[in-house]
Amino acid sequence: MAKLLKFCGGILLLLFALLILIWQALPHWLPLLVNRILPTGTAISLTSSPNWRGEALTLPNVQLSVHGCRLLNVVNPHIGYRHERWELQLQRFELDSLCLSHLPVSQNGNAIALPLADLQRHLPNVQISVAQFVVAPWQKYAGRADWVAEKGSLSVHYAGEALSFNAVLDHGQRLDLQNFSLQIPELPEPLRLSGTLNLPPILGSLPFDGVLKGELNTLYTPLPLIFDLSWKQLQGKLDIREKGGEQLLAHLPWRIADRQFHIEEGEWRWPYAQQPLNGGINLTLQHWNSDWDEAEFSARLNVITAGKIGKANAVLILGPAKIGQNNNPIDFQLNGRANLADLSFTGTLPGRLHEPFDNPSVTLKSGAILRAYGNIIPKLKLNEVRWPLAGVRVSMAGVNGRLQAILRASDSYWGQFQLHLDGQAQDFWPDRGNWQWHYWGNGGLSPLQARWDVSGKGYWRDKVIAMDQFTANFDRLNYGPVTVESPKMILSRPLLWRRSAEKSHFSGSLRLNADKTRFSNGSYLPQSQLDVQLQGPSIDNFTLNGEFHAGNIGPVRLNGRWDGERLRGSGWWPKQPLTVLQPFLPADLKVKLRDGEFYAQSAFSVTRKQGLKAGGHWVVRNGDMWLSEGKLNGLDFLLSYRLKDQIWQLGVQQPVILRIKSLQNLFDMQNISANLQGFYPYSDAQPLKLSNIGVELLRGYLGLSGLTLPARQPTVLTLRKIDLSELLYVLKIKQFALSGKVNGELPVYLYDAQWLIKEGWLESSGPLTLRLEPDMLKEITKRDVVAGTALKWFSYLEISQSRININLDNLGMLQMQTETHGVNTQISNPRSVILKHRHQENILHLWRSLRFGDNLQEQLEQALLLPTRSRK
Repeated sequence: MAKLLKFCGGILLLLFALLILIWQALPHWLPLLVNRILPTGTAISLTSSPNWRGEALTLPNVQLSVHGCRLLNVVNPHIGYRHERWELQLQRFELDSLCLSHLPVSQNGNAIALPLADLQRHLPNVQISVAQFVVAPWQKYAGRADWVAEKGSLSVHYAGEALSFNAVLDHGQRLDLQNFSLQIPELPEPLRLSGTLNLPPILGSLPFDGVLKGELNTLYTPLPLIFDLSWKQLQGKLDIREKGGEQLLAHLPWRIADRQFHIEEGEWRWPYAQQPLNGGINLTLQHWNSDWDEAEFSARLNVITAGKIGKANAVLILGPAKIGQNNNPIDFQLNGRANLADLSFTGTLPGRLHEPFDNPSVTLKSGAILRAYGNIIPKLKLNEVRWPLAGVRVSMAGVNGRLQAILRASDSYWGQFQLHLDGQAQDFWPDRGNWQWHYWGNGGLSPLQARWDVSGKGYWRDKVIAMDQFTANFDRLNYGPVTVESPKMILSRPLLWRRSAEKSHFSGSLRLNADKTRFSNGSYLPQSQLDVQLQGPSIDNFTLNGEFHAGNIGPVRLNGRWDGERLRGSGWWPKQPLTVLQPFLPADLKVKLRDGEFYAQSAFSVTRKQGLKAGGHWVVRNGDMWLSEGKLNGLDFLLSYRLKDQIWQLGVQQPVILRIKSLQNLFDMQNISANLQGFYPYSDAQPLKLSNIGVELLRGYLGLSGLTLPARQPTVLTLRKIDLSELLYVLKIKQFALSGKVNGELPVYLYDAQWLIKEGWLESSGPLTLRLEPDMLKEITKRDVVAGTALKWFSYLEISQSRININLDNLGMLQMQTETHGVNTQISNPRSVILKHRHQENILHLWRSLRFGDNLQEQLEQALLLPTRSRK
């Protein structure tokens, strides 16, 4: 008996040892056994042997692979039994959905039909807890999952950062979904759902009927969106509306039949754009319930827009295309027109959508082109913009391919122009990637009466925009009285704009060359050059500094600032010899500058609406110059001015001051003075006023009372003690001699309908003496004895009183009435002489007979033809 017990003990010990050995070898032999019954290509592996830890059985980590793709990974499972319920705890459960495509399909192609109610009925009371439940490639939706099966009911609680919900399945048929929350990228708050579904008896089929309601906040609508999904007998609808609103944003009726999912005659509207949008949608998804890789869909979406030119329709056609896990490409084509308020787009855009689920990108095919026309802003009209887009690829990484644009437009202020842009993009988005481009174009510049052409090249690399080359040629620039011939603008240093919120920077240098600058009065500037350096935070905010040269003129230093709407600045012209201003004087003046100095300062402002505004002063000191028939010495000139709307305001705070020490011309004149203040061109509302006009000449004084242009009152030319002998000497009159001085006043009418001088007078200032040349008397006596005898009374006449009344009409007819009282003391019988004489002659004919007549007439005619603006 003892031997038997020993033998049985040995056998038990051997069996126990064998069981321990089998238990420890479980990771080696169990996968071999299981793999034999698994489908071909499917393999299971265990990492360790089971062992007891406390009241739970610790199982080995389990991995399931399909053709080398790890489908399932279960980490650190524990199983126990407490309170009449099995408990299974997993540290990590990881499922790679991309490996599902490698699973073998049943011969009939259908999914395995599992009776859901039977499956739930046979489930034991069990609680499954997974600390980290992960489904690839959607790892961001990972979370903790808890399943509880008890008394015919199954409840699920899932909690993750991006996904959470509670669900209860009652007796395998009714599924209640509560507190469903899904965080969608780029949205401020998650999508929330709740509802009830009646599940079919067979797992793998669609629910018979159900109701789901949801709420979603977006960045594009002022209020949350409410979703209402309901269906029965495999057909239903999805309605979307704004919370609290009655009108639907989307109404999508759908049905499932013959393994196909259809949305037919769906409607949508979007009232949140600048103009309301609406349209329809049709979608078909087929073969979706047999093999997802074979699922195929097609869709048609249209959008209706309306603008000033009416309604327009654009249609997007997608597919047919497969949408399986291998991310099959989807072909599409967008055709039609979209009308915005003032702008219209038309286009044909065939293309292909690649990897629509993982890394979507779009490639546009041959023939892709987009056009636009209309008004961007009221003053800018797009005649046509064309974007040829064939070969362009757009992805999350950026835009790749050749980017082109052809623009024809007209601006109500600047005029018509045309621009071409061509370049190559590599993974480009604004401030990311690289885009190299070159451009060319031409057009008109209406405000400056110019034609121009432009060309250049540059790049946009990450946050840096650069213009390497730039050339702009103009046929001319004309602004008011100034015309610049053949100006040309180039870059002397590349323009560089570094776009950064922390440290933005803009810099570059420009050079403007011009052949000649002409002024309407005949003066000009020689060949000139303007160099400008730009620097600042951005293209809408920078300072400029520059220098201007024109022959010997300059350098004139410039500085200013551009704020995106207004260019303002100042210029400083340092002291230079007056002779450098010789080109400023018209050639027909025949004036040669000899000595003196000049300096100036100016401030300016330029905007699109207000044009050019400027102000400053010019100063000339001690100027000397040769004139056509004389010379001028001691010129002092102080001019302050403002320029606005092409109107000059002269003498802003104090009048323009002109002083000349001496002027040697037909007459020798000294101490010439004149003040000027007002506007040019002048008008009734903005007159031009001359004052303090006077000159010393012929040993007397000639002055002009205040003159206002346009003149509505006469101005009086005053003569005081003009020496007649000096006058006759200047005129080189030898037939008679007249000595003494005269005074006078000549009211001058510049805008009278009839008169130039009316009721003017000259009279002697003290005694006068008249002597006739003897040879002239002899010649007259030979021809006419009576006349000769009469003239002897005037051969020598001492005049005690003389007065001439003068009238001159605007046709040049001069009328003079003379009354002279005198006595000839050279004859034997002196007698008093009273001479009354009336004379009428066309003064224009008289001037032509005198040496100075043509010049005087021309100057007077020019003065009478001064430009004037229409009365305001």
